[in-house]
Amino acid sequence: MVLVKAGAWKKGRPNGTALRTKIQAFYIDKYEATNEAYYRFTSATHRPTPPFPAPGAAVFRWVNGRYPSGRGRCPVVLVSFEDAAAFADWAGKKLPTQEQWEYAARGTQCGEFPWGNSKLPPADCNTADRLAGRELFGDDMWQEWYNEWAKQEPAKRNAEALKPVGSFPKDVSRFGCFDLGGNVSEWCVKTAENDHINGFDSEYRADAVVTNGHVACGGSWLKPAGATRAWCYDALESAQYYDVGFRCVVPAGNLAVQALAQTAEIAAK
Repeated sequence: MVLVKAGAWKKGRPNGTALRTKIQAFYIDKYEATNEAYYRFTSATHRPTPPFPAPGAAVFRWVNGRYPSGRGRCPVVLVSFEDAAAFADWAGKKLPTQEQWEYAARGTQCGEFPWGNSKLPPADCNTADRLAGRELFGDDMWQEWYNEWAKQEPAKRNAEALKPVGSFPKDVSRFGCFDLGGNVSEWCVKTAENDHINGFDSEYRADAVVTNGHVACGGSWLKPAGATRAWCYDALESAQYYDVGFRCVVPAGNLAVQALAQTAEIAAK
């Protein structure tokens, strides 16, 4: 996990109505939850493994309770919001609120993207632009690419979809979080103060009431690069998707995580 220091930022789409919002410090997973981590969870709890996908989608398919061979370090997908929340609880963590996720991606400098204010070249972030080999400007270009992509043999087209976490070193936030822009979108918790993300809601508070609402934040391998903006999200149904995973958070006061972080820092020296 990496430490996200307390601070303030303008939440949502950068415009004149964006609210300056304060947030307390927390730790967030450096990478998205992986297949191998989710396997440890399902083995310990006997929770069902991700469901059997459509024929031909072998890259996503768990068989006999195991993830696809060689895909242990890829982010787990085909998990519902409830699945992700259960994993977080088992791990002694929580799913991030939408505000925590956005702040981890933007920091106090309020970058439009996790790494700054300009889109990365297609090869540097795992989005549909990378799969297309070119920039996809607007919904029409994305739809044109998707229509052609969908015609390919499923095993071929899906082989390059997911990549091991941390495979794109330029897709990293100022706090050291990888893959907030691409790879998979991530399940996050909505709060009572967060009905609208684009600057029109009330200020986020540390004691904000958590609702059962959920959103998927950030871009993914199936979305165009424009969706990698740090304030982008989808209000999806709580279902299983090929391009939605998650990562977890804990409060900065968590002594166990502090001890681990100190140990890692000493080891790095």
